[in-house]
Amino acid sequence: MIGVLTEIQNDIVINKNVTIWTNVVICHNSEIGENCFIGPKALVGAYIHVGRNAFIGQASVLVSGKVDTVGVDSIIGAGSIVTRPIEANVIVAGNPARIIRKISN
Repeated sequence: MIGVLTEIQNDIVINKNVTIWTNVVICHNSEIGENCFIGPKALVGAYIHVGRNAFIGQASVLVSGKVDTVGVDSIIGAGSIVTRPIEANVIVAGNPARIIRKISN
């Protein structure tokens, strides 16, 4: 599902079962993994790979040139400003986003 007023730029790969809410911007040369959720008003910068099962909260910003990966099964809290790569299985939040907790299986 892709919401209204969403901008998806060139050379984007969106895998299956992805939910992208309204007013989202996904910049060029990025990839969104399977089963991801991207909340309203989020910005995914250029050249970013979002791993499968990731959750990007409302109004979060993934900064181009600073972030290249959001790890598998990671959660980014609403309103977070992500300025570095996010490892797998973590919850991050804040400005700048920091690890709040590791997620155990």
